[in-house]
Amino acid sequence: MAKTVLAVDVGSATITAACAGADVSDPTILSPHNQEWWPAAVYVGADGTLLSDDVDHPTAETVITRFTRLLGREAQVIAGSARHADSLVAAALTPALTAATTHLRHNIDLVIATYPSTWPTQIVEAYRFAISQFAPADSTLVPWSDAVAASTLPPKPYVDCPITSIDIGARSSTVTMVRVSQSGHARTEYSITNPQGGWAQIVRPIIARIADQTGTEIPRLTSETWWDQAISAFSRARQDPTGQRPNADPDTMIIEFPAPLGALTVDYDDITELICLQMTDPQSELMADVGFPAPPEGQGASLLSQLLDRGPVTGRWTVPGNPHASRPIIELTGGLAEEPGVQRAVRQKAETSVMVADTPVHAAAWGAALIGVQSHSKLIGGRR
Repeated sequence: MAKTVLAVDVGSATITAACAGADVSDPTILSPHNQEWWPAAVYVGADGTLLSDDVDHPTAETVITRFTRLLGREAQVIAGSARHADSLVAAALTPALTAATTHLRHNIDLVIATYPSTWPTQIVEAYRFAISQFAPADSTLVPWSDAVAASTLPPKPYVDCPITSIDIGARSSTVTMVRVSQSGHARTEYSITNPQGGWAQIVRPIIARIADQTGTEIPRLTSETWWDQAISAFSRARQDPTGQRPNADPDTMIIEFPAPLGALTVDYDDITELICLQMTDPQSELMADVGFPAPPEGQGASLLSQLLDRGPVTGRWTVPGNPHASRPIIELTGGLAEEPGVQRAVRQKAETSVMVADTPVHAAAWGAALIGVQSHSKLIGGRR
């Protein structure tokens, strides 16, 4: 029987997972009931107990988001109790471990977790330790870009030209150049992350513009809690524009903003165009229009320019004389891969068609599970 593997990919807003091994030949995506992912959050009960059971989450008194920011730091007092990052990581990932054990009908031999290239060494090592404490047996980490590469399929028709994988995350964006052999072996050739170029950066000025059009004053620069709630409401509306209201106009989207904005109905296509502009136009112009501070000098290029206008990217885009590689081969991964505004922006910037990965939100978790099950005996983990 093959070793059993649980792979987890913890992002700013979501946790995705996949498992492999035992009698399962290919990685299997895991998810909670009726959802694509687990929220990247830790739920705390009224008595300070960390709630690891999905069923108990609605009873939580406190919700801790972006808990990975506590890695490498001293214990913090949360809901009246001192909590270290290790316990928060374990609480957040326990539902995925339970799902993997249930699906494979075996205990997990290896937990493999992705980590972003932007994390400094001390944070990576703190995360490695947290995962080793959480894992039932072995554990290891794998670079996020390598996990995405492992999930990338050869281009059709095949050409020995790197695939440009673009992921727009909740708070950062990444481009990864992946070369895939005809047999399916993949490797990362180059990867770069813009830590300030994610969905939140794209959406903030759009929300500010909506507020200006309604004449509403919002806590534009001061309240991160308000912005987190507003961005979440905006994202939900993009996924479900009519809010499941049978008589709603299908060409509009209903956004349930927090006060003082409240529920607003806006044109869906207009918002799509604004998302595209936010990604392709200079940041200094767009942000100044709605009263945000201009970015530092030299950092006002568009979000896509900051990612793609680099020699290691554009230098690999084509193969002279090969008609199958006369344009970039681009694939979108992540939770925003199917967002029309993102797709339109990438098409305009690269002047080529855009592919969407299979189950794009789970690409890194799936690839990490594949790496884990294929390389378990070679991985250097943290056996407890």
